Amino acid sequence: MDETLMARAARASALSRRTVLASLGALAAPALATRAFAQAPGRGGPPPTAEEIAAALPLKTTGLEHFGMVVPDVSAQARFYSRIFSPDGLRKEKQGNLRYYVDLNGGYIAIGGRAAPVPPYIDHFCALVEDYNAAAMSARLEAEGLPPGRFGIFPDPSGLGLQLLGVPGGFAASTEPTTRIVNGDALVTPMGLAHMLLQVNDVDESLGFYTRFFTGAVERQSDPDQAWIQIEDTLLGLQPRSPTAPPRIDEFGVKVAPFDRDAVATELRILGATVTSQDDSGMLRFRDPYGLGVALLPV
Repeated sequence: MDETLMARAARASALSRRTVLASLGALAAPALATRAFAQAPGRGGPPPTAEEIAAALPLKTTGLEHFGMVVPDVSAQARFYSRIFSPDGLRKEKQGNLRYYVDLNGGYIAIGGRAAPVPPYIDHFCALVEDYNAAAMSARLEAEGLPPGRFGIFPDPSGLGLQLLGVPGGFAASTEPTTRIVNGDALVTPMGLAHMLLQVNDVDESLGFYTRFFTGAVERQSDPDQAWIQIEDTLLGLQPRSPTAPPRIDEFGVKVAPFDRDAVATELRILGATVTSQDDSGMLRFRDPYGLGVALLPV
């Protein structure tokens, strides 16, 4: 019998785990470390040592923290999400193109655009890492035949972006608080990310990729075909993409304080969302005005 996302998030018992590390003999090559170091963000010190490269994986992570989305109208999307989660916690970039950040009380949503119009999509999600060494990570991934990534974002086998940042994370120094852009109180009280759900080309291939990084319990289910990886108190979900659609980050879940589900559903419809499900666990799922999936999970 399938379990709800809330039940999965609450489970602390060990499930099946995957063996994720292979031979590290190639990691000792100084030339390899130097090449990867030259591509790594924040370079300027000595290349990483073989020991640092070997220690880069698996991650010592505190969980998933934030994600970014790209939409045609940044201001409209910021109004939508700040009204739901944090009217008074909005931030923006100090300089450059308009980019808003909606506070999730232990994480955030980054909302930006592109110079050329593109379909709305979630472009990356981020996990925080203790003692993160970006140069060592790039060298480790190169040693394992994986793309070294750019700006701390690494493509998975379906081309979806996993970002790694050091603890404690939080808003970048390039951002600043800004005035509220909506009226009224937040619809719910956020308490951080609960999960990210990816639609991928091949679940097994993607699972092999992500279990190189994360060593939490793995749960497989057949109906629907999904895999879930426990990442501290957050979850990463993988499911097959539709044959007619490209891979995508399809849904994000947010832990929230208990709320009046019917009242919030009514307000979401007024804001332009499409409510898709309200299950017995109290979770509320909807699609935002651009069709991006959201789940509210009371805790």
